[in-house]
Amino acid sequence: TFQLLAQVSGRAGRGPRGGRVLVQTFHPGHPSVKAAAAHAFPSIAEAARACRTATRCGDLAARLETNRIFHERLHSLAGSGPLSRLIDLLWDSTEAYRALYYALPGEAAEADRAHDAIVAAVGAHDVDAAVRLQDAHRDRALALLRVALAA
Repeated sequence: TFQLLAQVSGRAGRGPRGGRVLVQTFHPGHPSVKAAAAHAFPSIAEAARACRTATRCGDLAARLETNRIFHERLHSLAGSGPLSRLIDLLWDSTEAYRALYYALPGEAAEADRAHDAIVAAVGAHDVDAAVRLQDAHRDRALALLRVALAA
């Protein structure tokens, strides 16, 4: 639902005069409708900035926490409580691997670049690009972890 609303509203604002989107719904309280109406872009962009700050400070614990917040805000766009809980469980079970990933030389900065690209896609309401970029971000981390763990 969120994806469809974001795509439709993104298309409405592409012209030189921008656009206005009116949505009629029987469920105005649905998380996807609320997320699309508020569009979570500012909080996602702020979370990405917090990740960069933690990277510059070299604080691994802060980096892990800000990274979690960034990804939680991204995943909340799905508007599904059960899905968010499942992602949280999976996230918790893989935190040690993220700590190892961020300890690899240059990877925290690379993650910041990936986050910035994802933020740009979300800001442009380009759901397909945001998903594709997030998949590439995850695949890169997994590939590097496989090499690090095999050594």
